[in-house]
Amino acid sequence: MIGGERLLQVLEANHYHLVIHGHKHHPRLRYSTSGSRALPVFASGSLSAIISDVLSRSARNTFHIIELLAPDSSLSYIRGSIRTWELSADKGWIESTYQSSGFPKDAGFGCKSQPSEMATRIETTLANNKFLEWSDMLEQIPDLRFVSIIDLRAIAEILKTKNITISPTTEEPLLVGRPKTI
Repeated sequence: MIGGERLLQVLEANHYHLVIHGHKHHPRLRYSTSGSRALPVFASGSLSAIISDVLSRSARNTFHIIELLAPDSSLSYIRGSIRTWELSADKGWIESTYQSSGFPKDAGFGCKSQPSEMATRIETTLANNKFLEWSDMLEQIPDLRFVSIIDLRAIAEILKTKNITISPTTEEPLLVGRPKTI
């Protein structure tokens, strides 16, 4: 959009918390800037597009439910999560997968902790366990629910240096732990 970056600067300066837009076939979540007032910007993808055979290999009709946790006295920014479904030609609406739609079934935004700090918290929580289910890790570290996909990838890279992996994929984690040493 012509002037889109300027619009984001105005929204940041006026303390808006979230931008949602459409008109793109591919859902995507990013931040407007890297500053302290960075806004989550969510491109929702398409809900009812007639998608060509070629495009259907990488894009799906999707819908989302966004849960927002409003700022409280200790936070001046919003945190939230996005739950996504995609349209399957033979099954109807199903939970989205990163592999098929390019967007995971669960995505977070609003965590202000640095990836290095979150990696340390994961390592500490894992302690002497060989692995933990991701759901257990979320219970132990609730802020993980609000980590963006981009930051989760950075966390995974830091954890790799400590011989800790997130599996099966960073975009759709089920387990976190130390792989067997051969």
